[in-house]
Amino acid sequence: MLRLYDTRTGRAGPVRPAGRGVLRLHSCGPAGDQPGPAAQVRGWLLADLIRRVAEQHRWIVVASQASTSLEPEPPQDGALRAARSTLNVRPPEHAPRAPESAGLITDLIAKLIAAGHARVSGGSVYAEGPAADGIDQVLWRGAGSAGPVPGWPSPWGPGHPARAAACAAMALHYLGDAIDVHAAAGPGQDDQRERALLDAAAGHQVVRLWVRPGPLLASQLPPGRDLAGQVPAEHGLDPLAVRYAVLERHYRQPLELTLAGLRDADAALRRWRRQVAGWATSPSRPADDAVTREVAAALDDDLDTPAALAALDRLAASEAVAPGAKFETFARADQVLGLELAAEVGR
Repeated sequence: MLRLYDTRTGRAGPVRPAGRGVLRLHSCGPAGDQPGPAAQVRGWLLADLIRRVAEQHRWIVVASQASTSLEPEPPQDGALRAARSTLNVRPPEHAPRAPESAGLITDLIAKLIAAGHARVSGGSVYAEGPAADGIDQVLWRGAGSAGPVPGWPSPWGPGHPARAAACAAMALHYLGDAIDVHAAAGPGQDDQRERALLDAAAGHQVVRLWVRPGPLLASQLPPGRDLAGQVPAEHGLDPLAVRYAVLERHYRQPLELTLAGLRDADAALRRWRRQVAGWATSPSRPADDAVTREVAAALDDDLDTPAALAALDRLAASEAVAPGAKFETFARADQVLGLELAAEVGR
């Protein structure tokens, strides 16, 4: 059984899809991100790992990855998609953006006002009662406080939605009022505001498990370079070395990415690929059941990827397991790890 650490309760809880075999997974990215920033890369990989483990349980995953950028057509959208693809992150079923969801957002705010969960003041809208998280939680910023970006029209005058209101509106529209897992885009994301709005709008608890990655720091890497493309390319590294390096650390623990660490990850990834290619030339054997179970148990235990990688490392060094069995075991594990371990087979 897959268990994930719920930041709302402070303990690990089981993942039980509310829909029959359908897991609804939501994440909402911060506005204004450039391709491949450290925090967002870890958020992408967390959501992708949850998806892949869920699919091993034969669940159908319906994922929504919303963007709160206020720009009508952010120039970085294409680069962001390319960065996710480079990291082998599977695309979500829904990728709504705030400007295209303006009607959904204002409708949600109007519903909260009608229910007495929000009030209008000076062209802005503030949450009240169960929809509020702290004093004067803003839902809609009037044009006077919205900054230099041109305001959107609304029943309360021009302005912009707060991030939590935009995220909540898109989540409810695309996934409904029973969401299994909310995977935060980064460690600093304020889940409480979004949770208060979701539950007030639906009248019940909407999200069962709130999952958040620890901080990913890249202060020692060249500034202004994205982790998914530019940094690996400039140093002759495989882009998936970034993914490997992230998997080496438990997702809730802080991680400092350095160029030396990425080079080590690149070397480990290439070594595994060479080994897998060599094992592929041997007679086929069934996957090693003990290691397969160990890897699956580690991933089910709050996505313990370091333990899963360690189990595979021990298998690679074992002389008691046939090469063909090693190949099948690594190939099966890679369905979740997403490292393209068979990339060198046949070359």
